[in-house]
Amino acid sequence: MKPVPLDGIEHIDSQQWNRLCGDNPFINWHFLAALEATGAAHVDQGWQACHLALHHSDQSLRAALPCYRKTHSHGDFVYDWGWARAVQHAGLPWYPKLVAGVPYSPVSSARLLRANDDHGAALTLAEQLIEQCQSQRLMTAQILFPPHEDIELLQKAGFLVRRDFIQFHWHNRNYHHFDDFLSGLRHKKRKQIKQERRVLDTHQVTCRWVDAAQASAAEHDFAHRCYTKTFLEYGNAPVLSAAFFRRLGERLPQQLWYCIAQYQGQDIAAAVYLSSQDCLYGRYWGALETLPGLHFEVCYYQGIEFCIERGLQRFEPGVQGEHKISRGFLPAPTISAHYFNHPDVHNAAVRWLEQEQDWMNGYRDAIIKRSPFHSEVTDDLLARNRT
Repeated sequence: MKPVPLDGIEHIDSQQWNRLCGDNPFINWHFLAALEATGAAHVDQGWQACHLALHHSDQSLRAALPCYRKTHSHGDFVYDWGWARAVQHAGLPWYPKLVAGVPYSPVSSARLLRANDDHGAALTLAEQLIEQCQSQRLMTAQILFPPHEDIELLQKAGFLVRRDFIQFHWHNRNYHHFDDFLSGLRHKKRKQIKQERRVLDTHQVTCRWVDAAQASAAEHDFAHRCYTKTFLEYGNAPVLSAAFFRRLGERLPQQLWYCIAQYQGQDIAAAVYLSSQDCLYGRYWGALETLPGLHFEVCYYQGIEFCIERGLQRFEPGVQGEHKISRGFLPAPTISAHYFNHPDVHNAAVRWLEQEQDWMNGYRDAIIKRSPFHSEVTDDLLARNRT
């Protein structure tokens, strides 16, 4: 059967979808449904759902692809504005475009959802995305942050693969305590982290972790208030509502968490986290008061301790931020796949990607030289990043 485009995730059975997607919270049906139902991923925000669903003859779901027709590049995190300007300068339209991925979430996970390694179904979905791009006379279709094991399949379907190093991840080397992690750092970096944490201890700042499913109304509102404050300070629109967080907490218990910092008896900062069985994902943070080292504590050190205590193997705190390097995070490769519905744009993209990859490789090598870890630890962590 041919994949069918659907204008909302509610048209797909949640249990059948979730059987295909594993435990990554971002690709979970309930995460996408919360985004769409609360208006964050809606046509009014430039996200028109057009998910692809491939069914068996008995109408059970065989494979699926989360997809949106977009009128901008905000919330993509592959930063294609340069391409957009170049194409538009040549008198060609860049928007709308087809984007297969999760809105506002630069997290690598399955995109071509299928069961039992059904490569035929995955290839059909990828080819159908290209067909949709062609039939709608759009310039580009993109699959954002797919897993590396799908590279060959995506290239076979007709996509160009873009490799990037704009994320920094922390890996658990079977640590039992935070001090075990610190022991792998060079002396200067280890001393820096201890000093940052000691300052907060002096101010008697404490942190607590709250399962959003058990959070009080006040805790939900406080986490959302902190998120909103940070977005507005940086000139961004806080499109995620408090209702989104409450709904997600209800639907994904023990996968949505708040880390809330308290000072002098008052809550002063919060960070939002999601988790799978083996990974912690740091998302949004904000503070009502400024204290030295507060951001590093709530967004990084608390997350590392959470992973160690629960045996999670990886911590992904989001995109960019070279200040993460000195705190134990190393460059992690991510990919995106791009189809261009114009031969000249395709050929220009091929040349650009070759040049960009050379630059990216040099950037990664330069960062690795700044690794805070002892050399043997760095080598081990980079090996883990490739798996």
